[in-house]
Amino acid sequence: MKKLVIPLLIFGIVVGSHWFLPAQAQGGDCDLSPEDCAILEAHAAKMLDTTTLAIEDLAFKGLIDLPDPIEFSAQGDGITHFEVKQGTRLLFDIVGEGVEETTKQQTRDILSRRLVTLGFANASVQIVQNQLVVEVPISPLPESLVSDLTARGGVLLEFVDFSEAPMDVTDGACILTDVQIAFGYLNGLCSPENPGIGSDGQPDGPPFHSIMTGDELADAWAEATSFGNWVISFALTPAGQQIFADYTAQHIGDRLAIVLDGIVISAPTIQNAIIGGQGQISGDFSETQANSLAEQLRDKDVLPLKLLLNTTETRSIFPNLQMLSLNLTPFVCCTSVSRTETDLLLGIFSSNLSISGSSTPMMSIDYEENAITDLWLSLVAANSNLSRIASTKSTDSSAVFQSEIPLQALFSNDFLGRLLAEFLIHLLFDEIDFAAYGLTYGKVVDFLATTLAGFPSDDILLVRRYISLDDYSLRRVELSTDFEFPVSLLADTLGIPLFEDVSETSIIHFELQADFDE
Repeated sequence: MKKLVIPLLIFGIVVGSHWFLPAQAQGGDCDLSPEDCAILEAHAAKMLDTTTLAIEDLAFKGLIDLPDPIEFSAQGDGITHFEVKQGTRLLFDIVGEGVEETTKQQTRDILSRRLVTLGFANASVQIVQNQLVVEVPISPLPESLVSDLTARGGVLLEFVDFSEAPMDVTDGACILTDVQIAFGYLNGLCSPENPGIGSDGQPDGPPFHSIMTGDELADAWAEATSFGNWVISFALTPAGQQIFADYTAQHIGDRLAIVLDGIVISAPTIQNAIIGGQGQISGDFSETQANSLAEQLRDKDVLPLKLLLNTTETRSIFPNLQMLSLNLTPFVCCTSVSRTETDLLLGIFSSNLSISGSSTPMMSIDYEENAITDLWLSLVAANSNLSRIASTKSTDSSAVFQSEIPLQALFSNDFLGRLLAEFLIHLLFDEIDFAAYGLTYGKVVDFLATTLAGFPSDDILLVRRYISLDDYSLRRVELSTDFEFPVSLLADTLGIPLFEDVSETSIIHFELQADFDE
């Protein structure tokens, strides 16, 4: 008999509730029609006034396409409880034109990590066109929060082409580079006393070209030379090694400047091609300065662009999930297995998630306190392509909004990835003795979670929300997806017999529908 778990039901209810409003419903710019934008705004206000959502009818089903197909389904009801908090919404403008989306996403991720470090794990960061929207569940804010968030962090290390630089541009000069302009730091690193010098040797002249930045550093450390001088040694990534080797081979006899925060630290002449991928930054450093600089160079959370605070406002923001209770009657799998009733209680501040059957636990997952919050933040960021579609219910007075979530965003989240791994293992494998194959259950879960996180997938999860046009409450949520997964790779790599004649990839389908009480 196969064991069963229900992590996707947890995910479905969380996605469907006001834990997962699209950006347009959370104060972001709305690109839909005025009517649709007004509906979303009214819906957001309604959800922020809602502390309990009763699930009147829940249906969950799925299929794993194998020679002996695995089908699973569940029906039931449930309830969710939330607590709404006052918070602060910060709107930051991104400095610079034509900033790439990958750069914006990198900045969003850095701000999210900084907020967690500062003790605001429940905060959210969203990209809305050329702005970043930060919502923090506290009001008023600490005075230093804005400066802590927008500080560039670390140091900007550049390896700059000095092959045509005037000879009087040397150590101590503050120079302008194309990287500084791309990051929005034009003239931001220099000062009136030490103005930015261009490649023509004049203030505000054409920028120098940086061949590489500190992003290509694999490591940096301080050490003393045989003469007692302190230097910063560094090792490059494989990509950095190739860039450095190619450039130095083509520029023997030219100068290459090492620049920190716009200041030329040294500009040695290239004597030969440097292919080892290691080097040193020398200067008049004390031991303390060398160690501090090496630590800053190892810091990868350097903002790749400049942010300016636009507005700050106090408002009711996203709720915290306090409890999720599901009653499933029955839970059926594999055409032959059923459970009479399954109760699930999820406390967001508990240290253990337990899903139990009629008498004994089916699964127990340990997770960090902020795991579900981190999941929510990553999914909000991934939610995209919002549009209004026609209702499938002819008698329904609801507006239906559809959005998409890349499955890779789900697979790469540690918490959800492990839940999905547990789910698939219980469905795919009979109750076998993993030890007989030199494995433990934990190792199998780890392997599958890692496989999910690294498996390239262009598939999406469709999310549909039915919003009542009478009172703008949430009436229904529908989720559906079909994705390919290498089930055969899983069995072959682990050496565990699964099914005969399994194709290289198998289609996994699931769909969920939850109707909420009026």
